[in-house]
Formats: sequence, C-alpha cells, structure tokens
Amino acid sequence: MLLFRRNHTIAVIEPERPGNEAAPEILAGDGDLGPVAIMRHLHDDVSLEEGLTVRDLFECLAPFGPVLSLLGELDFDAWLDEVRQPASGPSEFSYIELHRTIDLMKQPRVDVPVVHDDSWCVRAVLGKPYEDEYMRQQVTSHGIDFLPGRRLANLPVVVAETGLLREFSDHKNGAWILSGSSRLVRRDGHRDRELVRLIAIDAHPTFLNTIVRGFLYEIGFYGTPSDTSKIHQTVLDRLEKAKAEIDGDEPDSES
Repeated sequence: MLLFRRNHTIAVIEPERPGNEAAPEILAGDGDLGPVAIMRHLHDDVSLEEGLTVRDLFECLAPFGPVLSLLGELDFDAWLDEVRQPASGPSEFSYIELHRTIDLMKQPRVDVPVVHDDSWCVRAVLGKPYEDEYMRQQVTSHGIDFLPGRRLANLPVVVAETGLLREFSDHKNGAWILSGSSRLVRRDGHRDRELVRLIAIDAHPTFLNTIVRGFLYEIGFYGTPSDTSKIHQTVLDRLEKAKAEIDGDEPDSES
C-alpha cells in the first residue's frame, strides 16, 4: 500500500506479518529507476494521511512528474506550479472528495451484464450548501475541472471508503441483475418499471485508478491552468449572454 504523507513523502507499507517490523520504504524518484519507479506501484492500494491537502498531494507526486504527465494526460509541472501559488482569500469549499461509481447494465444484443463505466469522480464539497432555484435541489459540491488549482491547494483530500454501484434494470422486463439491498433512485412511471437503483460497494482505491485516472485526469481535463481559466471564462461569458437574452436585455459586452 502507498501512504501519502503530509511531509511530502510516499511510504510503501508492506502487509503486516510476523517479523516484518522494518521501517517502511520511502518511494523516491532519484534512484536507479528515476521517476519510472512509480510504475512498479500502479496497482497498489492507496491511503492518504489525515489532513493531506491538494498541495501536499502534488508535492508527494513531484519526483514522478514526467511519468505522471503521460499517465494522467496533463502538464504535471504546470499544475504543480499552480498549486504552489498562494490562495487568494478563504475558500467556500471544505474538502476535496474522491469517490468511485460503477454503472452496471445488460448488453442488449448478447443479454449479459457488463460494467458500462467504472470511474473515480472528484468533487469540491461546499462548506455551506445552497438551493439551486433552476434545478430545484440543494447543491452540496462542485466539480473541480473548472476551478483554479490555487483555490484547491489548501483543501484536505478525502478518499471515500464506500463507492456506489448504479444498477440499470433489464431493458426487456425490468428485472434486476444483482440481488441484495439497495436504494431505488429512478422509476419509469409510464410502464410502472424500476429503472435505476444504488448499491453500496467497497471502493478499493488504487494508485492508478484513484490518483492518476481520477484526481490527476480530472484536474487537468481542460489542459494547463491557463487553458482551464480561458475555457472557464468563455463558459461564463456565454452564460451571461444567454441569461441576458432570456431576460430580454443586451449583455454588457460581446463574447
């Protein structure tokens, strides 16, 4: 298991067994293998020391930046520089949560259950939820793909131990694929058929799936911090224009 620590090191924790009292190995990127050393631990379980922040996580990963840029499809050094910048003012978010979601459904032609999607999602949890008047529901978190890294840098990172399996009922007769307790979340009122239910599962976080394909891929989804900022501003400008058109007013400026 890889333990990410607040002192910016990654400890390799071996399974407990008699006679195994040696101090944990510290994973380093300056040994014989260099940054490629991280490749030996792609499928290791991961744990984050309590209080570890986004900045701490990036500092832990810094020795392996060249490899992680390829694996996570992002400019790692650019994001490392971004989270090292001082945050401007207090944050409206409490922490960053990584949680696993699996979609299970039957393939229509072969009529066998398949995993349609298995991914780790990343969200910034709000300190004070608010009511969305348009969606008519309470908003408790935001995605991080549009948020500047410096706004996230001081937030603790939490990995949810429990994930969610979203099971979609059989397309022919509405029967469920799995047995067991669950929570119904969607129903077809026209055909009186249950459509989607949620089942709690063991999340089983690993370095590749949770940290690389989850956290790093999500934060760098729109490119560098500069790219992300430009796209975010474009979206905001278009929203402002759309709202002005709905209200019958002209927007302040052309976008």
